[in-house]
Amino acid sequence: MSSVYVPTAHPVGPGENPEYELRVLEDGTAGIAVYTSVDRLRECLGSDQPWSEASLLELLYLVGKKRIGVALNPRMDPSLIAGRRGTS
Repeated sequence: MSSVYVPTAHPVGPGENPEYELRVLEDGTAGIAVYTSVDRLRECLGSDQPWSEASLLELLYLVGKKRIGVALNPRMDPSLIAGRRGTS
């Protein structure tokens, strides 16, 4: 797996840097939800959720640098899906 799919604050156009959404993880800390497929992302977050494809290595560098937690293929509380979270 060299790419993953990450929820963003808004749709990302060509040449734009994405603003990844931070989510509240199960342990109560902020983190980035990372999905192994677009279908999985849409299943968990809904079809209206903007997203961006990210290189796994670049994403690991970002979360390590900013000390952000990561959740792989997390299911989200449906009441949280409609609201926006912070961005990275």
